[in-house]
Amino acid sequence: MRALYLPLIPWHPASKSFTPGEGPDRLELYRRLASQGIAVDVLDPGNPLWNRIAGTSPFLGSLDPFRALRVALLKRRYDVVIGGFHSSATSLLLLKAVSRFPTPVVLWDITLTEGWKLGDRILDFTVPRTSGIMVLGASQKAHIERRWSNHPPIEVIGHGVDASFYS
Repeated sequence: MRALYLPLIPWHPASKSFTPGEGPDRLELYRRLASQGIAVDVLDPGNPLWNRIAGTSPFLGSLDPFRALRVALLKRRYDVVIGGFHSSATSLLLLKAVSRFPTPVVLWDITLTEGWKLGDRILDFTVPRTSGIMVLGASQKAHIERRWSNHPPIEVIGHGVDASFYS
């Protein structure tokens, strides 16, 4: 199985400069998934030259329409696309209908803030259009089930911890 992960913030710079023992290992999850036959590629949000809102905030920068276009047109070999937080998947979900992008889009965690109109509108658009949501806790699952009657399947997966580092 092949998965494409769209993180909220640039992931590669910190992963490439990682020194074992300095902090939790960001790549441990990918090694564990690989041992289960799941290959994960990461596509960071674009630089400010292409993504004019990249430097404004992680939430807005991850909307990155050019990254979504690259995925919809060039990244069709994946079995699933995973959006880190809902904003990472929003632009791709907008393109999905027009590009006939066949790959399921799943969310890995979402921000459950109430009262921020832009955030709430993006959630209202994104949640019902995804193929599934992975959340860190049961309270998130219950909140999603209460707020959106047309929500996709939700799985509580918890959060991976680099036990070697924290021991």
